[in-house]
Amino acid sequence: MRLFEWRGCLGGVWTAGLLGYLLDFDKPGLAKELKVKLDERGGKTGGGEKAFCYDPEALKLLLEDLCVEAGVQFQYHTRVAAAFKEGRRLTTIVTDSKSGREAWRAPVFIDTTGDGDLGALAGCAFELGEAKDCPCQPMSLNALLVVKDVEALREFVRFGKALLMRIPMTRRRIAFGLKSRNLVTSHPTANRPSGMCGATCFSP
Repeated sequence: MRLFEWRGCLGGVWTAGLLGYLLDFDKPGLAKELKVKLDERGGKTGGGEKAFCYDPEALKLLLEDLCVEAGVQFQYHTRVAAAFKEGRRLTTIVTDSKSGREAWRAPVFIDTTGDGDLGALAGCAFELGEAKDCPCQPMSLNALLVVKDVEALREFVRFGKALLMRIPMTRRRIAFGLKSRNLVTSHPTANRPSGMCGATCFSP
């Protein structure tokens, strides 16, 4: 299996989007495996069984390791540019990357872009929003804050704990949920479906 990712890491909004927390994660399968392995690596930074915070950098490495263990070949900075069908079956995709434009044939393709990009390129029907009277969900705002004194923000902390930064040691990186207040933050991200957004996989 080969996986194409247009960013420089796996995980989509979990990692590149600096989400920093996972909700509704008290499930078996991959959800449980990620939670357990993050905890073993010290990448889980607070919360309970159902919702918890994590270090995005730790999750990047974990996802890569899981793909390597499973024999998945992943290629970064690669976008799907076109899709070709024979009848109703998708048979070939074209990608753009630093390696140039390449064509890939496979019996099965999985669209994990989060936005259904591959499906749209292949001519699949789609709707914008959930229904005629239901517009798209507005953008949300996530951030990793670097502050001198974490405890000064304690009243805003919902769950989680600060992560020690190596340089400088006097600062702390906040990787926990913040209560809704008018705080100045950065790194806006679109609230896309959780998962390996931006990726396309196929089995050759």
